[in-house]
Amino acid sequence: MALKDVWQAARQQRQQDVQTRQTEVRQQLTTIQAQLQQEAEQLRTDLGLFRVGLASENRARQTQFQQVRNTLQQFRLSLQQETQAFLSDAQQQRQRQAAITAQDLDEFVRLLKADTALFLSQSAVERQAAAAAVAKQLQAFVQALKQQTAEFLASAGASRQAMAAALIQQLDDFVRSLQVQTAQFLTLTAQERAQMAEALMQSLGDFRRELSETVTALRQDLQLDITEIQTRVAALRADTQTFLVATHTKRLKDQAELLQNLAAYYQALQTDVADYLDELALIRQARANQVHRSLAQSRRDREVAVAELFDRFAVFRADLQAFRADLANYVWGTGTATPEAPPPPKTPAKVVAPAPKAQTPPPAPAKPAPPAMTPPPAKTVTPPKP
Repeated sequence: MALKDVWQAARQQRQQDVQTRQTEVRQQLTTIQAQLQQEAEQLRTDLGLFRVGLASENRARQTQFQQVRNTLQQFRLSLQQETQAFLSDAQQQRQRQAAITAQDLDEFVRLLKADTALFLSQSAVERQAAAAAVAKQLQAFVQALKQQTAEFLASAGASRQAMAAALIQQLDDFVRSLQVQTAQFLTLTAQERAQMAEALMQSLGDFRRELSETVTALRQDLQLDITEIQTRVAALRADTQTFLVATHTKRLKDQAELLQNLAAYYQALQTDVADYLDELALIRQARANQVHRSLAQSRRDREVAVAELFDRFAVFRADLQAFRADLANYVWGTGTATPEAPPPPKTPAKVVAPAPKAQTPPPAPAKPAPPAMTPPPAKTVTPPKP
């Protein structure tokens, strides 16, 4: 088959394909036009229903917006009333709390003064009773010591006399026995008698010296005992005097410390009460500022919400107009005049509420000077820690 025949056959095939395609396109165009007409009719019907629904929805939204505005107005009024009621209740409660605090403080000061007076009186009575008991014990100890010293001296003198009498009796017995022995031995030998006499004199001299030394040692021991007893009594007297002086010094020192502690505690209590009142004033001012800020913030939020609602309404209206123009252009084609889009609504200016003025807190009450402290009666106890 020649190339020209092949080309002719391909050309005829292409022409048939083009004709077939044109026929299919015409059929498709006819079908599309019918469908477009049906869709246009349906769109007109839907657009009419949409316009009716949009109008009713617009009226419903206007009614809802009016209800929201009324609700916001009522909420603002109720919020103002609740705020006024809260501020008045807070002020009354603060006044009641201040009165209760003042009463409690007065009651505490009165109880503290009563307890301090009772404690001082009890301390004075206990100190007097202790001093009387110490004096009685000291007097009884001195009497007992004197009695023991006298008994010791009497017993020492009686024992010394009894010992001397026993020694004298022994000497008498010994002399009598010696005389008897001497009388017996004189008959035997004169030499033995002389020797025995010398030996007896020697022994008697030794015994006398020993007896004299023993009596001297006993007298020295007795004198040492008496001296030691006198020294112990003098030391006891000195210790008693030192104890009394130390007790008096400690009582004066405790009195001064108690006065200082009471004055410091009274001043610290006044400072704490003043600081507490200042803190209450600052807390009250902070709460008032916080309430003002919250009210201003709520007002700004409501205004922003209303402005956003207007903006959304304007955007929705612009979108609706653009959709209407697009729909008209799609239905009627470019030959139909497209309605001009209305200018966007002006967004209401956001009113910014001025910030609440910071209220200056009331000046703190002047701290009264502590009253002059009069020294209480003498006391020997340590003051309680506040």
